[in-house]
Amino acid sequence: MRAIGLLFLFVAAVPCAAGDYVVLSSVSKSAYDRAAQALAKYHEGAPIVPFDPADPEAVLPRLRELKPRYVAIVVHPDEIDVNSVRRILVMASRVDDDPFVDFEFAYVTGAGPEDALKFVENIARASKLQAPRRIGRSPVYGGNMKCSASDTELALGPLRFPERLVAFAAPDGKDGRDQKFIDANLKSLSGCGAILMGGHGMPWEICSGARAEDVAKVDLFPAVVFNYACHTGVSLRWLDEKFEKGDFVSRFAEIEAKKSFALSVVRAGATGYVAYVNPRPAGPELDIDFHRLLAGATLGETRRRDYDKIVLGYAGFGEKAIVPPVVKDGGRKPQKDLDVVRDMMLDAATGGIAYGDPAFRPFPVTPAALPQQVEAKEDGADLRVTFKVGAPFVFEWCMDPFAKAAESRTMLMKVCDRVELPEGFEPGAITVEAATCGKEKLENLPVVSALETDSGKRFLHVKVNWAYREGISGDVEVRLRISGKTGTR
Repeated sequence: MRAIGLLFLFVAAVPCAAGDYVVLSSVSKSAYDRAAQALAKYHEGAPIVPFDPADPEAVLPRLRELKPRYVAIVVHPDEIDVNSVRRILVMASRVDDDPFVDFEFAYVTGAGPEDALKFVENIARASKLQAPRRIGRSPVYGGNMKCSASDTELALGPLRFPERLVAFAAPDGKDGRDQKFIDANLKSLSGCGAILMGGHGMPWEICSGARAEDVAKVDLFPAVVFNYACHTGVSLRWLDEKFEKGDFVSRFAEIEAKKSFALSVVRAGATGYVAYVNPRPAGPELDIDFHRLLAGATLGETRRRDYDKIVLGYAGFGEKAIVPPVVKDGGRKPQKDLDVVRDMMLDAATGGIAYGDPAFRPFPVTPAALPQQVEAKEDGADLRVTFKVGAPFVFEWCMDPFAKAAESRTMLMKVCDRVELPEGFEPGAITVEAATCGKEKLENLPVVSALETDSGKRFLHVKVNWAYREGISGDVEVRLRISGKTGTR
């Protein structure tokens, strides 16, 4: 057997070569253009390509010519909503013929042009510094839990991160917020290298937690912030969906820039922000993004790997690409016609957005820190692949909100990643040879797969599902055999 894989090296957070980087800009005729120009200059004269967020696919011929690895999207804040985010995601998957996103991308904007420029300047300034090892976590507790603030530690493989925990809870266990606690403790997240926030959300707040005006009082530099609360990626225009007489009714509404949680995070000095512009899918998806960033991924890569899971989610429903629906103002969807997983969780996942520089890499590359490890070895004409997820991270990494059991409401779990294929290898049948969680055998393991070509290399994306069973725990290990098609090498 011969092991195959990628060689991981430390990569400093410095600007990439101009040939790898493109700035898409819709702001050339406004003061926001200063942010686009500053970003292009920071990336050694990267080309600025005009584009229209209402018709992003018109820029595909230019992107196919440039073949960028990173794309920064500089827009006005009113050009971001659930439909534009979905259009741009689909466009990013159509540079070549496979269904996967073809470059890392993120958005640059601000409540005003000066905020957008300062955002770029903060990213450039942070890239010259060593990211603080101290990180933050700010969840909202339910039930009768109490607000609390403490210092703890996150162990991620060989890495240890001092962690500031600021947890919010409703004073009566139902709703409301403890504003005195927020005022006293939110500021203790200042100086973190990365922060994970979450709870229920609206465009202007994390319910029972911080509001936009609270965030505006905190110095978030140089943190990259992840927020899994619904709607907290909204800039100005948001989807206000309500349930009326058996139908889900979609209506668009607007908020003031000073009330936008996302724009407040940018103004407060964050160097990146990841959230959702619509209700988020159930599941700890941004925990995985957070772990990837700490293990050395770029901001853009954290999102690109999440988009990979979305592609396989659609493939599991028989689709050949990312196909989110257009949301119409006043549109009605009868509840009886909706599949909770396909029409809510999976479509909602396409509303994830990253604000910042997609090439920004604040932490050293440490692949051994990832909770999921994947090993591929050639075995004659075949390829053997082993997925391993450590017990402390099985919930975060293995929960799958994008798949469902065929004949029950049982939650599905998964292992999922892309595997680089040896030169000339053509994958055939995929067989699950063994799968365990602790001492328990996992059964009924459907497999979804799809091929990707990326930067001259070929990858097979693979997802293996199983049904969650109460009471089992331990490390997850799944071993596959991928047959090589006869006569192809």
